[in-house]
Amino acid sequence: MEIEKAFKKLLIQNPFYGIFCMGLPKEVTKEVPTLAVVKDGISCKLCINPDFWKTLTDTEQIAVLTHELSHIALKHMFLCEDFANKEIFNYAADAEVNSYIEGLPKGAITADYLSKVLGRIIINGLGTKKYYELLCNEQDKLPNHSSLSQNAERDSSENQSQQQKGEEKIKGVGSHDRWKDFRNSSDAEKQLINTNIDSIIKETADQIEKMQGEIPSNLEDIVEKLKKPHKPVFNWKAYFRRMLGTIYDINIKSSRKMPSKRFPDSAGIKHKKKVSILVAIDTSGSINKKELQDFFSEIDYAHKAGARVTLIQCDTRITSVSEYDGKIPNICGRGGTSFDPPIEYYVKNKKEYSSLIYFTDGYASTPIKRPNNVIWVVSSSGVTNNLFGKIVQIPKNNEQN
Repeated sequence: MEIEKAFKKLLIQNPFYGIFCMGLPKEVTKEVPTLAVVKDGISCKLCINPDFWKTLTDTEQIAVLTHELSHIALKHMFLCEDFANKEIFNYAADAEVNSYIEGLPKGAITADYLSKVLGRIIINGLGTKKYYELLCNEQDKLPNHSSLSQNAERDSSENQSQQQKGEEKIKGVGSHDRWKDFRNSSDAEKQLINTNIDSIIKETADQIEKMQGEIPSNLEDIVEKLKKPHKPVFNWKAYFRRMLGTIYDINIKSSRKMPSKRFPDSAGIKHKKKVSILVAIDTSGSINKKELQDFFSEIDYAHKAGARVTLIQCDTRITSVSEYDGKIPNICGRGGTSFDPPIEYYVKNKKEYSSLIYFTDGYASTPIKRPNNVIWVVSSSGVTNNLFGKIVQIPKNNEQN
């Protein structure tokens, strides 16, 4: 079936993975041999080779989509760093995700497949680590070829030769070759990609619960951990309520609860005020991945508390100015630190913002200007001696979802 139609069918057959798939960027491209998860800025993208796609039955198409989405949800792109033998890891990771998928192409790495290869019973659902340990102990029994994903990259002449000999053509499930791009990312990028995946999983789980649907059993622990409540370090809602007398935007939306006075039987208009704030985030080289995660967690709380957030990324200069929409942008900078450029920007544009929220570790000289309505949110290991105004420090035991 057509790829778009397969996405819709997945949404019907497996709502969790269907909704999860909707939250990810996707691309149809011949740059990957089969299906693959590739790095896309500080996110990941599902790529599909159209030629390979056509070789699959409708059932197999849904199965391989679920296979790749499972790899993303379980973050196997990063987990492979912890395993010395990447080829064996490919087998183990595939065996884990395939434990919960039906209708896979023949030759897919499953418990049944490994049972035949190793000559003993291997059960489903052992987990990647267990499968890895088991296969390492008996790797001499494995076929003389790489993981299934690499089999799919055999050229057409080899496949034709196999068919002429009456051998069964092995259909690959997906390619793991591009996972090296995730491993070669900076620590900050890795953390932000992980945070993005967590955010999509959590949003998907929220929608599934509203639909009274089911979370896949192998993801239940992950979802439960993501839903563990975490309190912001500052009461943003109370702060913004106090700031509503200064600078704010008015969002207008229709409301059936408030019928129109001018037009009977029509929806009325609801006005909602949103505080407009400027947020500066220190992206200098001294900010580590955990600090960036803490910063964006608080920025998201501020955004959800009812603020229109203009986000400035800065080190010794302003490297980016953008509207925050709930998604983590690409991180710029990573040089030294100067507080002056963002503060000068705030002073110059003060009529547009009720306050400046500055996220930093505090390692820079005292700024030249000291405007009002500045809140400093300092990392748990940061310093505060060069700052002025209201200072909030993230506690050392602060845990993120």
